Formats: sequence, C-alpha cells, structure tokens
Amino acid sequence: MSKIRKLFIGIVGILLLGVSGFTAYYFIFLNTPQKIFERSVNFVATKASSMINKKSLVDTSQGKYSVNAKIDYDDGNTMFSNYNYELEFDIDENSKKIYADVGALKKDDKVISANILADSQNLYANIPELYSKTISLGSTAEFWEMYENINKTPKEDYVYLLTFFKNSFLKSLTKKDYTSQNVTIKVNNKDIKVKKSTLLLTKERQKEIIDNVINDIANDSKAKELLATLMEVEEDKLIDSLKEDNSNYEGENFELCIYTKLLTNQLIRINAYDEKKQELFKLDIYDNTYNFYIYSYSSDIWNEDKVTKSTQSIIVKKESKNKYNIKFFDENNEIATITVNEYTTTKIDLDYVIKLNPQNKDEVIKGKYTSTTTQKDRNSANIKTYLEINYKDNQFKINLDITQKNSVNIKNVDTKNVININDLTERDMNQIENNFMNNDLIKDFINEYMNYSTTYGALKNVQEKTNMINPNL
Repeated sequence: MSKIRKLFIGIVGILLLGVSGFTAYYFIFLNTPQKIFERSVNFVATKASSMINKKSLVDTSQGKYSVNAKIDYDDGNTMFSNYNYELEFDIDENSKKIYADVGALKKDDKVISANILADSQNLYANIPELYSKTISLGSTAEFWEMYENINKTPKEDYVYLLTFFKNSFLKSLTKKDYTSQNVTIKVNNKDIKVKKSTLLLTKERQKEIIDNVINDIANDSKAKELLATLMEVEEDKLIDSLKEDNSNYEGENFELCIYTKLLTNQLIRINAYDEKKQELFKLDIYDNTYNFYIYSYSSDIWNEDKVTKSTQSIIVKKESKNKYNIKFFDENNEIATITVNEYTTTKIDLDYVIKLNPQNKDEVIKGKYTSTTTQKDRNSANIKTYLEINYKDNQFKINLDITQKNSVNIKNVDTKNVININDLTERDMNQIENNFMNNDLIKDFINEYMNYSTTYGALKNVQEKTNMINPNL
C-alpha cells in the first residue's frame, strides 16, 4: 500500500470515526451539512485525544514494567486440571533487559519451565528440566532498534498529528462537497423524518484534498518531522515522495451520509456508499439501541451483472446503566449473544452463547466471563479473571490472576555455560529428547492423548459395525 493511500485512509478514518458514534450526539447550532460534519469530526478528535492520553493502570514512565500471571485450569476430567501454570514477564528499558519465565506446577512443584532473557546483545533460553546449558538464540540488536523506534514518539506528538490532520482535512472541504435533503427513513420499524446530510468525495476531489494536506505538511515543520519519522522517510524527501504518490493515486468515489432528526438534530443514522452506489455499512441509533450492519457483494461467476448482497450485523441494546444485550447475526441467523450484566472501569460481568450451527440447537457453546480490577495506586494493579465454557456435557473453567507493577525482578540466567543453537550436537539433542519424554507433564499429556485416541477409535469402530448391521441407525 503506498504512503499516499495510507495518508488518505488515515484522513478518511478521522471522518468516519467522527460520525460512527457510539453515543447520540446533538448538533444544536448552525445546522448546515458542513457544520454537522465539522462538529462530528471535532467531537471525535477530542475523544481520540483523550484515549491517546489515557493513563495506563501502572506508571511506566521510569521504563520498568512487570506482569505476573497465575492460571488455574479445571475441566473436571483431563490431566491438565492437575497442573497450575505461571507466567512472569519483566522489562527494564534502561538496562535493555527483558526476562520471561513460563512454567507448569503440580502440587506446587515446578515440573517444567522455560526462562528467556533478552539483554542488549543476545537472546538466551534455558529449560533446566530438559538441558543443562543455556542456549543462545541470536542477536537482539534489531529488536531493540525497533522497540526504540516504536516508543520514542511521545503521546503528545500523536495528539499533535491527529489535530493537524483533522484541521487540514476540514479546511480542504468546501460547501460544494455537501448536499442535504429532508427524507423519511425506517428505523426499528418506525418511520422517522430526518435531515440527510451527504459528503461526496469524488476521485478528483480526493486528489485535490490530498494536495492541500501535503502543502499544509510542507508548511508545518513539526508535522513534517513527525511524519518523516513515522513513515521512515528522509525529511527532505517526504514532500516529493507524497506528491509523486498522489500523482499516481487512483481512488474511488465515496459517499458518506448522516441522518439527523428534524428539529432536535438527534443523530439517527450513518451510512456510506461506494462508487457503484452499493451501501458499505449502516449504523442506526434509536431508542437506546445501536444497529450496525456491514454489507458485502459478490458477482455471479457466469453473470457479472448479477450481484448478491450479504449482511452481517450487530445489535446492541442498552437495558440500563452499565447493562447491555448484544446480538450477532449472519444474514437473519443469530449466531451469538452476549449479555453484559455489568460494565465499569473496574468490573466486567457477562454471559455468552455461541451457536456453532444455527440449525442445530445442540451445537451451542455457553459460558460466563468476569474480570475485576483492584488498584491502590499507580505502582501496581491486580486483575482477576474467570472464564467458563460449557459445550454439551463438557465444562471448562479458567481462573487468571494477573499482577502488574512498575518494578522489575529480572532473575539471573546462566550466560556463562552457553551454547549457540547452531552448535547443538546429536548428543545434546538426544539428552533434550530423553528428558523431554521423561518429564511428568509430557508423559501425562501423551497418556491423555493415547486414552482419547483409544476411546475415540473404539467408539468409531462400534459405530461402523452398527452401521453395517443397520444402515438406518
């Protein structure tokens, strides 16, 4: 994808986000199509800036961060329920060190574990239950270079670019790009009189708008510098590169419509069309319900003029404060339902149903998910999560306990008794293989698999013999 196409997609993305509204927005003053779109984009730009500047659970400004997780799994049957699982992850940006430890425990005794250390030069792995030496896996130079490039742009600069593109895009639009008319639409089986405001961007207007934005970039030294860094282009070559891409740019006509209720200006609907006048998506907002539809089109293999329209939809109903009912549809078939019992910044509680086969009521997965966050200060936070999965007679339960901190405990990995992965001998591989096959977790896993295979094979054999005796069964 060319840089200029990415640039244009980003600009249009701001507009789409501005009117995609997860909340009804009232346009009270200056009810012209241009002002409606401007207010919409300004509204979302403010929200997006707030999201970018949103603080993380813990303060990581000192370059240190750690996660510890404990996983308790129970299916009431298989060997996996006999084990607990632990994960530790620490990163210290100052000393360029990352440490990870993944392990399985049986009755609090560690059965197998993998320790991984990435320092400023190399990546090491140590699995003490399988091999006595630490294995060197290669250089980390490229990783740290990429990591620094990702993290060296502060949040404030992203907010600056967001504001820059928003202002440049809106400034490039004129009254001629908009039209409006009063129409009647049907939402939730109700006829509603609305004002339809349309923004039409032809291929030619898209190129003109992009040219205007490029000129604004050329006249803004900070935007130019930030974009050159993010796009990995030399700053003195950025503008020429963008202009060259724009000269070769081939877009499609695009039409975006906003429907607001007469008199009150309440947002009722948003939809968009391609250059073939095919509807791409539609969002209806009415009576505390959000109906979101996505449309796709396919031509008949023998007759290109015969086009089939497919619809996937999500219906979100706000039952009360922090409580929602969400349904997913493929055409007219309901394929999943999520009942949100509680949704706050510190707690999530929901039940779900997934229909694997809408025509077979037995092919259903049901379950529950809860998550609770506890935080005393910005030095640490704890998240407890529970997931329950029910399928026919099987039940799976997973408890996850996660602790985040802005301090690290990078443990020592033996970097003296080291062997390069390319230098492993056949004897080394035999040692690893023998220890692997004699490990309790691996042996239990193999026995579980063999029991499953034997049982499945026996049942299949019985079924085949039964079919031979009575094919109608």
